[in-house]
Amino acid sequence: MSLLRAVLKVASKDRQVRRMLINEIRKTAEGEGEEAPKAKGKGRSGPPPGFDKYVKAVWNGGSKKVPNPNPKGRQKDVTFNTAMKDETFRKKIMKDFAKWMKAQKKSEKGESKKKKTRSVEELRKSGKPLMDGMSKTMKSLKTELGKDKPDPKALRALGKEYYKLTSKLEKMSEDVSKLLKSRGKDEESDKALAELQDLGKQLFTKAMKIDELALKDDSQEFGAAWEDAGGNPDYSYQKDINRFWDVPW
Repeated sequence: MSLLRAVLKVASKDRQVRRMLINEIRKTAEGEGEEAPKAKGKGRSGPPPGFDKYVKAVWNGGSKKVPNPNPKGRQKDVTFNTAMKDETFRKKIMKDFAKWMKAQKKSEKGESKKKKTRSVEELRKSGKPLMDGMSKTMKSLKTELGKDKPDPKALRALGKEYYKLTSKLEKMSEDVSKLLKSRGKDEESDKALAELQDLGKQLFTKAMKIDELALKDDSQEFGAAWEDAGGNPDYSYQKDINRFWDVPW
C-alpha cells in the first residue's frame, strides 16, 4: 500500500474529506503555494534600495528582452527577470545598477543646487569679502602703478585676482535677480533688500574705478591677465547693475 493510500485510509473514510486531502497533497507535490526562495548570502533579504526603480527605468520593469546568458538555453533571448537567475548576468547587472545610482544621485544633487535661491542675508554675507577683495586689489594696483617701474609679474597676478572678483560679482548679480523674481512685490522694498542693493552699487562702483585706474595708466599687463583668465573685454557693468533692481536689459 502506498503512503498516500495509507494516509487517506487512516485520515478519513468520508469522500469529501478525502478529496480535500488529495488536492492539498497534489498542491504540495507540485510546489504550489510555496514562497519564493530568498536570495542567498549574509544579510540579503531582497533587492537593494532603488533597484526596483532602476529595473523599471532601464529594463522596462523586467520584461525587456536580453540575450540568454545560458548558452545551453533553448531560447536565444529571454526577459530580464529570467536572465537575472544567472549568477554571472546578475553580477554584471549589479555593477551597472551601482553606476546608475551614482549618476542619479549626482543628477539630483545638481538639480537641488540649481533650484536653490540664496536669501538676502546670504547674499549680503557673500558681498562683504567681495568688497574687501575689491578694496585690497585697488590699493595694490595703485601702489604698483605708482612705482617708477611697475612689476609686470605683480600686475598680471592682480589682473588674475581681479577676474576672480568680477566673476563672483557677476554671479552675485544673477542670484539677486533670481531672488527678486521669486519674491512678492510687497517684499521688494524691505530694509535688508535695500541694503543689499546699496552694497551691489558700491561693489560695481569700486570695480569701475579699478578699470578706470588700469586704463588711465595703460596697464596692459593687468588687462591682459584679466582677459587671459576669462574676462570679456566687451562686458558691460550696466547689465549686472540692472539685475540688482530687476531692471530689464
